[in-house]
Amino acid sequence: MGSLNLDGVVPIMLDDDLLDHVFTVITTKLRRKEPVLLSWSDECGQEQRVFLTPITFIRAEFDSTVRAPRDRHLLDRLMIAVNSNSGLSLDAAVADRLTDHIPTGSFSLYHHDIEEPSGASTA
Repeated sequence: MGSLNLDGVVPIMLDDDLLDHVFTVITTKLRRKEPVLLSWSDECGQEQRVFLTPITFIRAEFDSTVRAPRDRHLLDRLMIAVNSNSGLSLDAAVADRLTDHIPTGSFSLYHHDIEEPSGASTA
C-alpha cells in the first residue's frame, strides 16, 4: 500500500499499482501545464477535493520497488476522468478498477451512458 502525497493534505493511501497509474495520469496533466481536480473520501468518510496546478508538490511513495506493466485501458479511463469537468475520483477508481466505468468525481459518466446528440450521425 503506497501513498499519494500532496501539499497540505494527509497522505492518500492507494495500492501500489493504482497509485502508479494515478500518479502517471496526474503528472502527465501537470507537465502539460493543465490543472487537475481530484476527489476522494477521507478516513471519516468526508469528501475531499483538491485542485492541483503545475506548481503543486506531488509525491508518490510506493511500498514495493517492483512495478507491474501499466494497463493502457486503465490509463485511458483515468485520463478521460481527469479531463472531465468533475475530475478524477479516487474512490471511483478503486471501486471501478476492474470495470469499464470512468472514475469521475460527482457525476457518473460511464461510456455506456453517453448518448449521441439528436441528429448526430455515426457515419
